Amino acid sequence: MIPLSLLGSDAHGRYGSAFLSLALLIVVADLGCASAHAGTIVGEIRFHGSVPPPTLAKVTKDPEACGTRKAIQPVRVDPASGGIAEVIVSVQGLNAPPAIGQQADPVITNRDCLFSPRVGAAQVNQVVHIRNEDPILHNTHLTQGKRTVVNVALVPGGREIKKRLRRPGHILVKCDKHRFMRAHLWVFAHPYFAVTDGQGRFQIPDVPAGSYELAIWHETLGTISAPVMVPDQGEVTIAIDYPTSPR
Repeated sequence: MIPLSLLGSDAHGRYGSAFLSLALLIVVADLGCASAHAGTIVGEIRFHGSVPPPTLAKVTKDPEACGTRKAIQPVRVDPASGGIAEVIVSVQGLNAPPAIGQQADPVITNRDCLFSPRVGAAQVNQVVHIRNEDPILHNTHLTQGKRTVVNVALVPGGREIKKRLRRPGHILVKCDKHRFMRAHLWVFAHPYFAVTDGQGRFQIPDVPAGSYELAIWHETLGTISAPVMVPDQGEVTIAIDYPTSPR
């Protein structure tokens, strides 16, 4: 493009807006082309074996609120479809984009002496919101490896605690007061991830076209992988069966 300064002072008035409009059109066109070369991964994670029974954890503190035993069921399978809830699905081999994606900030709620949700996911620099809806004190402790992310006492009816997530990786969520309370939060450097719903379904939009490996993680069933080819536009559908024995 020829600099406006070479066209004389009148050119700024006569041609400046035209050049600006042309530049904006070029930028918009480039953005449109970039978004056009991306597809959506739509899938389902299934389990066809015998579902492991829940474990019963003995409650030693606050039985008036928590009961004397708490049923823990990490493997939640929809009886109609065989879909597994709370499975983390992520696309491998993609670089981090310059901005946060469209995911909502993760929320961890102490409810009925359990964490809800039990499994969550977020992108680096998102903020996790920690709440207590129980009538008793909880101590919510997030660790990433040996590093403490946040460790906070939550009184009944108190304000929520917010913490920015600075590093990718797995975060273990626990209550130091009630040892049976556990949850998991995965943090990614990119927005190409999802958590399966109650029917085992997931959707990952705006994935750049190409061939990738999906990493599929469940807290007790382990980690598996599956190849996927993402089209320039539209959707690719994939159904993945978890092995019946943990990996």
